[in-house]
Amino acid sequence: MTMMHPGLPQEWILVSACFMAFVCIYAVFTPLPTVGKTSPARRLSSWPLLAPLAHWVTRRWLLTLLRIVLVAVFLLVIVAGLFGTPIAERNMATTVTWTLWWSGVVLSVLFFGSAWCAVCPWDTLAGWLVKSRFWGKGAEPLRLNIRVPIPLRNIVPAILLFIGL
Repeated sequence: MTMMHPGLPQEWILVSACFMAFVCIYAVFTPLPTVGKTSPARRLSSWPLLAPLAHWVTRRWLLTLLRIVLVAVFLLVIVAGLFGTPIAERNMATTVTWTLWWSGVVLSVLFFGSAWCAVCPWDTLAGWLVKSRFWGKGAEPLRLNIRVPIPLRNIVPAILLFIGL
């Protein structure tokens, strides 16, 4: 007999789905702010105490090392999810993904903005596959030479696929 993870009540799922649909519709129909009315960005590298740390963290070898570590953890989680125990509470993939990974992504975006994108394992793996190299620029990137249709060149398909995921 297999233990099943109870998950969320059906009412919570319905409320969450309605809320996400409302946010998506609001985002699609809300006009973007004009260029002159945006607030200026605050760079951490301009703060006196954080400037040395910000310059040290942006070193190329450190970013490559972080990418390698995160890709290794990412692949380990995928393998554990595919071949690990079916008991959700004992599977490393479930625990790491839903407790550490998602909370880490949310907190890193909250405190560091798009810095997470610099070490994201999804983008790192895609970049390595396209460039056929771990660092630097490859000779000629791999391409399928397929043009994306104009209606799909916006954020809506990405939002819908993310909600579906």
